[in-house]
Amino acid sequence: MRAIDPEQPIGTIQTMEEMIFESMIGVVIGVAAARALTRYVESLLYGITPNDPATFASAPLLLAAVALVAFWVPARRAAAVDPIIALWRE
Repeated sequence: MRAIDPEQPIGTIQTMEEMIFESMIGVVIGVAAARALTRYVESLLYGITPNDPATFASAPLLLAAVALVAFWVPARRAAAVDPIIALWRE
């Protein structure tokens, strides 16, 4: 069990964990699909091989970083809103 930080709302932590899990599933599926399609991709590439280790390492890392920022920013903004005020405005 991890300690609860009073500055970090529990809902934000749970949301981030779920989104990280889902994005990692997407990255794994994408890498597996890319490996499966290397024969087709080989005819489209110029200057690199389809099994280039730098490409297979950097592309998933870049996509994971973009996904992390894409759901971290809205989660932090949503956590900053007082729930009572949000319900009152609706």
